[in-house]
Amino acid sequence: MIVPARVSAALVALCMLAAACTGSDDPAPDTPSPAASEGGDTGADGSTDVTTGSVGVQQVAGADIDVDDDILEAAHTWIVEESGLSDMLQEELFLAEVSTTRDVVHLTFVQQHDDVAVRGAQFIVHVRDTGEVLGASQSLTTTLPGSDTSQELDEAAAVDIAIKAVPGTPVGTPPVMATWLENGPELRLGWEVLVTTTAPIDDWAVVVDATTGDVLSVDRLSTDAHAGHTDSQRTVEVAQAGGCNAPAPPSACIFVVDPFYASGGTTISPGQANQTLVGVPLANLDDPGDGNLVGRYAAIAPDVAATYRDPDNVFGEGGRGGQDPTFEAGMTYYWIDYTQQVMQGLGYAYHAEDPVEFVPIDDEFQDNAFYLFTDDTIHMGGAADGVTEAEDAQGIIHEYGHALLQAAVPNIVSDEGGAFHEGFADLVSVFTTLEFRNGDVGCLFHWAERGNCIRRIDTDKAYPRDLLAEVHLDAEIYTGAVWDVFEGVLARDAGLVPTDCQDRQANPCDAVRNEVYGTLLGSLPFLTPALDLNDAAAAFAASDATFNDSRNAQIILDAFAAHGLTAEGSSGVQVMRPGDLMDLDRTDAQIALKIVHAFRGDLQVDLGVVDATGQLLCNLQLKSPDGQDGADNITGRYDVTATDCAAHLPPGPDAVWVLRVVDAFDIDVGTLFQFAVIHDGTRYAASGLPLAIPDADPQGIVATVGADLSSDSQPMAAEGGAATPPVAAGSVEADIDIAHTYIGDLLVQVGVLDAEGGALCRVDVVTPDAEDTSDDLVVTVDLGACAEHYPPGAETVWALRVVDNAAQDVGQIRSFVLRGPDGQERASATPVAIPDADPQGVVVTIGS
Repeated sequence: MIVPARVSAALVALCMLAAACTGSDDPAPDTPSPAASEGGDTGADGSTDVTTGSVGVQQVAGADIDVDDDILEAAHTWIVEESGLSDMLQEELFLAEVSTTRDVVHLTFVQQHDDVAVRGAQFIVHVRDTGEVLGASQSLTTTLPGSDTSQELDEAAAVDIAIKAVPGTPVGTPPVMATWLENGPELRLGWEVLVTTTAPIDDWAVVVDATTGDVLSVDRLSTDAHAGHTDSQRTVEVAQAGGCNAPAPPSACIFVVDPFYASGGTTISPGQANQTLVGVPLANLDDPGDGNLVGRYAAIAPDVAATYRDPDNVFGEGGRGGQDPTFEAGMTYYWIDYTQQVMQGLGYAYHAEDPVEFVPIDDEFQDNAFYLFTDDTIHMGGAADGVTEAEDAQGIIHEYGHALLQAAVPNIVSDEGGAFHEGFADLVSVFTTLEFRNGDVGCLFHWAERGNCIRRIDTDKAYPRDLLAEVHLDAEIYTGAVWDVFEGVLARDAGLVPTDCQDRQANPCDAVRNEVYGTLLGSLPFLTPALDLNDAAAAFAASDATFNDSRNAQIILDAFAAHGLTAEGSSGVQVMRPGDLMDLDRTDAQIALKIVHAFRGDLQVDLGVVDATGQLLCNLQLKSPDGQDGADNITGRYDVTATDCAAHLPPGPDAVWVLRVVDAFDIDVGTLFQFAVIHDGTRYAASGLPLAIPDADPQGIVATVGADLSSDSQPMAAEGGAATPPVAAGSVEADIDIAHTYIGDLLVQVGVLDAEGGALCRVDVVTPDAEDTSDDLVVTVDLGACAEHYPPGAETVWALRVVDNAAQDVGQIRSFVLRGPDGQERASATPVAIPDADPQGVVVTIGS
């Protein structure tokens, strides 16, 4: 989790007894301070004193707060008298936002030190419009800023470091804000930089340590619909002519969900799909007569609008198959608008203030769809396999579900936040289209895969047993639980099962669907950006308690328990105290990973712990190569509570946690962005990241947690999972001379290979460090760790490997000279150019 350790009820009580729990008499560290808002008094220390309401509640400088004084006073009184928060925690709360769902007002306070917010740390007080306080959701921390924390880096330097930490070419000027981020037992002051890139198109949030320049966190701010396509083969067919007897303009020809469901669940080919088209009116357009799909809730992206303009205002008459590009445009607009109307009918209006933009066919995203957080834009992919993504309403609504969640709970970047994002979006898609799902109700995205389900809504997966650190597949744990709730309430109230729901005349499931879907939507204000899947379960129960008077409490409790999740608060208790939500560390030991990779089936991921001498204490394999695993990325958590390694917590110099990632096959490449060990609510993160994963390289990369990391003392796993022995100084040395315009881009390693190219040993000389802007590297390296393999020969080839991990700056290896205890010097053939931004790099050898 990106956010610091949560505050349990017991810890809050201890803080009340010890006032020093969240405060100090020591001078505060220097921090970047936002400018004072208009009307705020600026103190001598540069802080701002901004209050709102008659009770003088502190608010975030510049925040636009509109709340009734009675509600504000009720919340303030509850915090002071009943919340259980210490005085120091209360002083760190600043009101940032107020929102309303149905009859409940949600006041979101952020936690600040010296006018800088702790990333994701919030306290949300829920107050009925009558003034009754229901309780609070929270993700606060009692962790304090580090004693050596000060601003040594300015914003410009942080941007330079951040753009080198992510793939792609940066676009525009990245927004930057100061933030606090937990790193082990302390908060680190950082700059959070939001980077938008092309080639590939993506959004990233990068946190750079404002003192050291280390990259503390890299999070991808985009979502895609699919975990990877199946191996089904498709022959592109010529589509039948379109036409749908469309109503008076503005209108569109659409599929009611997709051709499979539209044809009653029967098998239908793409060539025959246009026979299932139906005509629908288009609502909420700004100008119903101008032929442009720009409306209250959805708007075609301006840079592509001309391509999809339809002068007669009947979109998609030509149907699918590339005959009429306005078909995908009409489909996307209609289903976004329809979803918003369904949601508003249930009493919720997320993202109703402004339209989400969309690109109907984006050929840069083949056979997939994306939502980009920063731009608030949906990109529906092109058709490498003959079917565009916008032919399926499930994909459209799924991406819009991401936009709805981003509007309600902005910038979720926690370890399991991605899984919740995908699960929520899947549930929005299914509940919105429930009465139209003729056939396999629980199947998702089967039109794009010719009948094969990419994933399902109705699995029996359980937490943490079935965690795979793949956000789409881990989402099935949460969606399975919510679907079980729906099935349970449907059976109790109507005596029906989901396959009975497709009677469009009687709509027998509408009442139950609306109640359960409304509970899902109502759960969002009970969440903070620090959420995990258990928090999502607790929020679902809190929503039922708040809006349904706990009518479904036992069904919810049982359904989530069957999936290994704890729906705290579902026993009928409506008051959410600090111990009820967002504060439970349900497992003692977890590993958090974020690896971006185009084909995760290539990867082997091993975890071990070594002591100060390099002795291996335990070893686990988190993932083995699997050619059938065509999904991308490893993002999420692994539970290691029941393993031998849990005995070696917390991490430290005598218990260094070592992660080794090997890409076993060629072609697809990736990067390790985050590795953290979570113990009793404290997060210990690896430094020196991100690291490019070399393609088809049996040595892979190594990251550690718990050691004082440096290029010559970092413990690392060697071949076979054994630890590298301590370096024996002085027996073998190498002189390395590299010319390069940005040394921080480089990974430089010296190793020994056998005749088959297998690694016998390795010494890391330089690891990528975006803060290191120096030119050239001229160094003598102690290679005593590899001395047993001297002298060089056909069976012991000494190699220098240099990888340039970032674009723009270039260079070459000028010389590589090996010097042994026999006094001889041996040199490789040089100079050799270093390929720019190439994860395979270049290798020069001695002895081959």
